[in-house]
Amino acid sequence: ANADWASYRGNSQRTAYSEQGVPAGKWSMAWDSELLAAPEAAWPAPARGCLWQNLDKIESRLTADVGLVPVVARGPSGRWLVLVASTSDNGMVAWDASSGRVAWELGLEAPVRFAPEVRDGVAYFGADDGLVRAVSLDDGSVRWSVRIGPDLPWIFGNGKLISPHPIRTSVLLHDGKLLVHAGLFPSQGV
Repeated sequence: ANADWASYRGNSQRTAYSEQGVPAGKWSMAWDSELLAAPEAAWPAPARGCLWQNLDKIESRLTADVGLVPVVARGPSGRWLVLVASTSDNGMVAWDASSGRVAWELGLEAPVRFAPEVRDGVAYFGADDGLVRAVSLDDGSVRWSVRIGPDLPWIFGNGKLISPHPIRTSVLLHDGKLLVHAGLFPSQGV
């Protein structure tokens, strides 16, 4: 109850574990939402094959974006938020954890494939547009964004226009630095 789950799998170590007591008793749904469409994976089906490697089919290796992954964190104003990135709706939605009302929505031009990392009231995440962003939890405003690769014309990726250098990994904050794709970038003073 009221514990941060502020990144993918809960923490920077990705343990998917948070020690806390859960009171026994009756559980009931507080709220739900049908705002987001079903996720669209980057690579939804196995490839038909590979002539060069003499393979009849190639199984999909990237399966981390086949479901919506919520992150729960407290904003600077003290309000608990549930953040969900969207691969089909190209953006992120924040719900008030108590009421289920939409606190803010951030629309982008490309899918967001992985849950954000939240630290000190800011959500950090990358998208298929090739940008990593820092977004304020209070209102969803973009504090800063940085392009990881070169700014090249966009290409088609499974029916959507994307950067030829999409961010298809979660980001990680460590010692005030933002780590993405084994690269190390300053946290832009945040």
